[in-house]
Amino acid sequence: MKRSCLLALVAGVIAIFGNSAAIADDAQPSGVTFSKEVSRIFQKRCEQCHRPGDLAPMSLMTFKDARPWAKSIKKSVAARTMPPWHADAQYGKWTNDISMTDQEMDTVIKWVDEGAPEGNPADLPPALEVKDVEWRAGAPDLKYFPPITYTVPATTEDEYRCMVIPSNFTEDTWVQGFEYKISNRRVVHHIIGFVDSTGNARKKDAETPEPGYICDAGSGVSSNGLDAMIGGWAPGTPPNIYHHGVGKLIPKGADIVLQMHYHNETGKDQIDQSGLGIHLARETIHSRGRIMPVSAWKLNIAPGDPNAEARSQWKVPQDITLGSIMPHMHYLGKDMTVSVAYPDGNSETLISVPRFDFNWQTVYAYVEPKPIPKGSTIFMVAHHDNSAENPRNPSKPPREVHWGEETTNEMAIGWLGYILKNEDLNITPKPPEQIIGEINAAKKDKVSANAN
Repeated sequence: MKRSCLLALVAGVIAIFGNSAAIADDAQPSGVTFSKEVSRIFQKRCEQCHRPGDLAPMSLMTFKDARPWAKSIKKSVAARTMPPWHADAQYGKWTNDISMTDQEMDTVIKWVDEGAPEGNPADLPPALEVKDVEWRAGAPDLKYFPPITYTVPATTEDEYRCMVIPSNFTEDTWVQGFEYKISNRRVVHHIIGFVDSTGNARKKDAETPEPGYICDAGSGVSSNGLDAMIGGWAPGTPPNIYHHGVGKLIPKGADIVLQMHYHNETGKDQIDQSGLGIHLARETIHSRGRIMPVSAWKLNIAPGDPNAEARSQWKVPQDITLGSIMPHMHYLGKDMTVSVAYPDGNSETLISVPRFDFNWQTVYAYVEPKPIPKGSTIFMVAHHDNSAENPRNPSKPPREVHWGEETTNEMAIGWLGYILKNEDLNITPKPPEQIIGEINAAKKDKVSANAN
């Protein structure tokens, strides 16, 4: 049976953190306390999701929030299922690494073993500053949402629907980041964003009375290939904020196209109005952000095969600097390794994800972007588990599986985010307030023209 990735994530978290028998309230602080040590670990590793209104089903921001879950926290931390981080620590240093160190893990376990005491509240660290309760990267400069809600029918298993939203940019504009805002996590499986400057998406939208149009692969319109993509969202994906000096160009008058993958298992019609926030560039743009999928486009995964291998490679055509890697598979995904062979004969592993989790898909962003010289070959090797023993296998009994968009199909893609090493565009963008003012003025002119 198909499962929504979000429902699986929440179910998994609840199973991991499931409320357990209470710990004795009269435990005395003999060593580790929440106030002094554990609260600081939770701030660093957990609170980005475990806060009110966010992805996790419970908050861990206060002692009162965390204590009822203490035994389950110990269990998940000891098993390293929480915090959810799947990259092998031997390879790469990542800006968004939320995994606990051995010392942090031992501290949390000791806290629980000693009765999970609160300690002295005066030892608490200052509360983390939340830039914006709605947006993880802080309030965006511009917000793009479909003008009306869309009803996802109760019978929807996998529907790809493209929502078209005018950007209203009055000239070519550089942006420095994107963040997706999910309206209904019960039915939004994932989102991929596109920019369409052809007008074709707008025409397709106008052909049907309901919001958007069906688009089974990509945006369904002719555009600028990979340059048209503006990131995406899946459970675990952080906001896409580029490194300093890197930006994405959105053409004048282009439309924002959000390819929504809906999957409804609730048994009821569901309302959704998910959208996108854009952070405008505030500093000189030296490089354009680019992406490359190192993908095994042909997959033939036999039923019962617990370790079906998929391979692909990309010969790097010019000197690049690699900024991020995102492994992507579906429910049968087991593991993925991305490596590079250099022209001088040396090679190294860029990233290894030995336990891939479809319900928590991370974009791994380098602390120090990695130079990759021209002539290098980047390899992607992945494995899928199509056996009956795979608890996530959506087909029971297992069936033959091929590449495809639906959750019961499969993929094996290593998404690479990079820039050209020697590129220096040296573009000074307009101040965001000026761009926003021009957009608002253009909107008023349009409304006035329509009224006349």
